[in-house]
Amino acid sequence: MISESGLWDMLQFLDGLFPSGAFAHSFGLETLVQEGWVGGEAEALEWLTEIVEDSWAWSDGMAATQVWRAGDRRNALEHAASVDAFLSASRASRESRDGSLMIGRRILQEAARLLADPELVGYQSLVQEHPSLGNAAVVVSLIGLVRGWGETATLAGYAYFSVSGMVQALVRLIPLGQSSGQRLLHTLRPVAMAALDTVHEKSLEDMGSRMPLWEVAAMRHLVLYSRLFRS
Repeated sequence: MISESGLWDMLQFLDGLFPSGAFAHSFGLETLVQEGWVGGEAEALEWLTEIVEDSWAWSDGMAATQVWRAGDRRNALEHAASVDAFLSASRASRESRDGSLMIGRRILQEAARLLADPELVGYQSLVQEHPSLGNAAVVVSLIGLVRGWGETATLAGYAYFSVSGMVQALVRLIPLGQSSGQRLLHTLRPVAMAALDTVHEKSLEDMGSRMPLWEVAAMRHLVLYSRLFRS
C-alpha cells in the first residue's frame, strides 16, 4: 500500500498545478475540434474512448507498465531507458513525440531537484545524453518505482494525469463546461483502467498506436490557421 509521503509525492507530481507544461499540448485534439470531428460532450466521449483504447493504451500506457518489468531493481534505469527509447521510436508523429519528451523531461527535472534521489538524478543524466529519452509515461512510472508508490497506484495516477489533460484541453477548445469535463473524467476512469489491463502482459514489440487518424491529427496541428496549443 502506498505510504502517506508517497501519496503526497504522487499527487504533487501529477497535479495540474505542477509545472510539467502539459497544459500547453493538445496532441491532436485541437485539430479534431477545428476540423469539426469533435463539437460536444457526446462526441468528446466517443473520441476520447477511442484514443485511450487504441492509441494511449498501446503507447504511453504500455510504456508505463513496462517500466515495472525490469525484474531486478539494479537494472531499473537501464530497463527504463530501453522502454523509453522504444516508445520514442514507435511514435508516428514528431509532434506527439516531442510533446511527450518535453513534459517528461520537465517532470524529471523537478523531481530530481526536489527529491535528490540518486536513481532519478542518474536517469536525468541519461536523458541529457540521449535525445530519445524522457517520455512522460516512463518518467512517471520510474518515479513511482523508485519512490515506492506501487505499480497499481502509479499506473492509476498516470492514467488520470493523461486523461485529465485531454479533458482539460477539450474544456478549453469546444468549449465544454466544468461539469461536462467532470462527467467525462468519471466515465473514462473504467475505460482507462480496462485499457491498461489489456496491455498489461503485452511485450514491447506490441507497442504502437492503432489509431492512424490520431497521429495524422497531431501532424496537422502545426499547419492549422490558428492555434491555442503548441505543436
